[in-house]
Formats: sequence, structure tokens, C-alpha cells
Amino acid sequence: MDDSCRFFRIYFMMVKFYHFDKIPSFTIKNYYFFIAS
Repeated sequence: MDDSCRFFRIYFMMVKFYHFDKIPSFTIKNYYFFIAS
């Protein structure tokens, strides 16, 4: 649970500081799977 919360916090920070359109969805998915595994 801590890892997912940490990921979501980083994810929302990325969305906050960067436009979502600039970040490819597959990059975020790969980043998520990388942390999950």
C-alpha cells in the first residue's frame, strides 16, 4: 500500500508540474509497472 500511495503522490506531482499531454501514457504505465514489480 505504501508503494502505491508513494507512486500516486509522484504521479500527481508530475501531472501538477507538467502538462499531462506532454507525458506519454505508456511511459507512466511502464513506470507504474516498474515500481509495482
